[in-house]
Amino acid sequence: YTGDIKGVDNSGKSSVIEKEVKAGDMIYFVCNGGGNGAGGDATIRIKGGELTSKAIGGGVGAGSGNGGSASVTVEDGKLTATTIGGGKGGASGALGNATANISGGEIKGQFVMAQGANPCVFTMTGGTLQGVDTSSEEYTYKNGGAVYIQDTNGKVEISGGTIRGGVAENGGAIYLGGGDVYIYGGSITGNTARQNGGGVYVGNGNFYMEGGSLSGNHAESGSGGGAYVHGSDHIRVSVRSGVIENNNASIHGGAIAVIGSETTNDLIITIGAKVKHYDETGNRIACDHKEHGEAAQSECPVIQNNRVTAEDSEGGAFYITGNYETQFNTYCLVESGNTADGGKSKSDFMKVDGGKLVISTSQDDSVEDAAGGYGNIEVAGSFHVQGGQVQLKGDNPAPHLLGA
Repeated sequence: YTGDIKGVDNSGKSSVIEKEVKAGDMIYFVCNGGGNGAGGDATIRIKGGELTSKAIGGGVGAGSGNGGSASVTVEDGKLTATTIGGGKGGASGALGNATANISGGEIKGQFVMAQGANPCVFTMTGGTLQGVDTSSEEYTYKNGGAVYIQDTNGKVEISGGTIRGGVAENGGAIYLGGGDVYIYGGSITGNTARQNGGGVYVGNGNFYMEGGSLSGNHAESGSGGGAYVHGSDHIRVSVRSGVIENNNASIHGGAIAVIGSETTNDLIITIGAKVKHYDETGNRIACDHKEHGEAAQSECPVIQNNRVTAEDSEGGAFYITGNYETQFNTYCLVESGNTADGGKSKSDFMKVDGGKLVISTSQDDSVEDAAGGYGNIEVAGSFHVQGGQVQLKGDNPAPHLLGA
């Protein structure tokens, strides 16, 4: 930056500058590491006004020094930056640790952070985050068009606001190297990955959705138009409520691709809330989860109009592979319009490639004939299980398989 507030310190020590920033003010503050020192730490709170910068966050490390850590809070205003969060490491140093809390405002830039003494956390409850195209030379981190987190135990939590317009190698909007993604509300829309995870990419972690929407995202040459989740141990994917629609991928999983490995111990996918959807006579009960204590999951999930486009592509909505046994808990779902390979595939809704698929609508998913009434799914597309077997659990009228 250049302008009204300036602070430069090459010792790597943290410094504090406090001043009310008026509209039109510019800020310049750098706490770089000296010698092989780490960059200084930063605490930033933006409550209004307009701010433009190349980088906002921790100081730059020198030599083998790591980038400084940062705590960033945005409540309102307009913020434009190349990167926001942890400081860039020295020649052999690492990106700095950071946390971010977004509750309002208009932001354009890429949040970046890496593992440190504390886990990286990105929280968004409101506002708009416009992602960037990481193919530009000014971006060091090519994954995560809006949020890049390289942490084995990171956390992303979205309950409001919108993330849109990000373009990256993997994770058009969000890239999480390890940990958990939670979506309770808000919208992740119109993002593009050149490879995998048009909206969200999760490596060695889990994906939980209880509301909000994942829509209009695109994986250009890979899999997981809406989300791509992979891991080598335990994998959990849960879509309790919310809408996943109009996402597309080239190869597999227009909505979500779940990729395990030979070492994946268990893979559990849960769709809908575990509440009673049928009465004792087999009649449907209105699906109001709030009446059953599921306040955060107000409606059954909707997964529709997702597609995979390449010839011989599979899993218009879901693609699952790389695990000995997949537990697929289906309690309620509205599914329609998902297609694979222009509708020529047998897996317009879901493809399971190898292993055993257990489809359960039981209240207790460990019991094969538990009390009925907990399933209420309508699947218009086709399932395709290849190189494995299917086991059904649950004693109830659902699921309704409407397709071929």
